[in-house]
Formats: sequence, structure tokens, C-alpha cells
Amino acid sequence: PPRGTRLPAALADFIGKDIADLPWKTKLPGLREYKVAEMDGCTASLLWIRAGMAMPTHTHHGTELTLVVEGGFSDGEGHYVRGDVAYADDHVDHRPVADEGEDCICFAVTEGSLRLTGPIGRFFAPFLRG
Repeated sequence: PPRGTRLPAALADFIGKDIADLPWKTKLPGLREYKVAEMDGCTASLLWIRAGMAMPTHTHHGTELTLVVEGGFSDGEGHYVRGDVAYADDHVDHRPVADEGEDCICFAVTEGSLRLTGPIGRFFAPFLRG
């Protein structure tokens, strides 16, 4: 991820590091995660998604709020760019795709877990849980 990514001030203060210096964990080729916090069944993470990359199709056991920090993404519900917040729950079965031309960095807070619904996603499920 690029240096100097413009995290919201409160999030930058909480994390205390430049986004490029975080210990990112590769979840899939083109997808990295940094878990910010876990509390009361909720997980807060930063996600770095390579430009043009499609995430596995999934729904949720609970809710997911995603703030776009850099770049953008589209899913069956809409198109989201820097500053937008996407909401998903167990009624949303989507496949987010990062916009072409710029990597997408998001701050996501999820309650519960993801449920992968596509055949490729089910294959990768064991890798995404770790």
C-alpha cells in the first residue's frame, strides 16, 4: 500500500502507524488484511484490494459496514468511492470488485462472520478465516 494514505484522523491516531508500515496479512493474491481490533463479536479491519480484483461472492452472519479510504469498489448494491460507507447484512449476497486503476483500501467493521456463497469462495474459505 502507498505511504501517506489519507486515513481519517481518528483512525490514524488509533492505529498509530502509517498504513504502509502495518503488518498486513495476505489472505488471497491481491487481498491483504490488517486486523485493527476484535471486541464483542465484531472485527474491525483494514483491507487492501488490488485494483480490478473481485472478492469472493459472500453474504454475512450479522452486519458489515465498510468505509472506503482510498480507491473504490462496486457490488450488486452500488458503487462506493473515498468517504462512502457501504452496508451489508444477511440479506445482501454480493461480490465486491475494486475499481480499475487504483487499489482500494477500506476500513470494515463486521459483526459475525462472512458466509462464502460462490463455488470459488467456498474453496478459499479455509484461507480467509485465518
